Amino acid sequence: HRDGSAAMTVDRRGKVYPYQAGPSGLNLPLVDYEYRAAQLRHRTREMHSTFKFLTSLNEQGDFNSIIVTGDLLPKLLTQFKERILIERLLLMGHSFGASTCLLTAQQLKQVHTCIVWDPWMFPMPKPALNIKRTDIDTLLVINEKFTLSENDVAIQNLVNSFRNSERLFGKVMMLTCGHMDQSDVASIVPSRIIRLLRPGSSIPENHH
Repeated sequence: HRDGSAAMTVDRRGKVYPYQAGPSGLNLPLVDYEYRAAQLRHRTREMHSTFKFLTSLNEQGDFNSIIVTGDLLPKLLTQFKERILIERLLLMGHSFGASTCLLTAQQLKQVHTCIVWDPWMFPMPKPALNIKRTDIDTLLVINEKFTLSENDVAIQNLVNSFRNSERLFGKVMMLTCGHMDQSDVASIVPSRIIRLLRPGSSIPENHH
């Protein structure tokens, strides 16, 4: 994502978008919300662009204007023609990525399923999270050690929004797990470093 939340990303012209820490949402809630909500809107626009690209891949439309192509790449892209289930998209995300998936699903009717881990609900549109589409199969995974009172309330509101839905909705808790256990940190950082930064972590030595 180029909203400042990624470690780093580079566009086709070589412009670098570095990470920006941004506000936490804990000190100046109103100001912080506007900042994070703008990031979330930016992220959903990128998701729409990704959907447009996938549609082009499936239909073999004009995707050359979207990406940098080499001699081999166009040939590789032809293998996706009519092989993408564009009407039954599944979105998956963690934390900020989870809220990005939830909001994108509200906007794209092609989204059929959402699997979200520890969604960070703070940047979601207010009031009532703006949940209008409940015709989405949804799996909500919460880590036992991820507890923020306002976030917990917002997640419960999300659950209530889907309560009368005829589609599949599940909420499960991962016991002994923390918020970062489903991120790439647990895959690339040695266990001893994780334990130093987060005492009591349940990450085993062989987690790689």
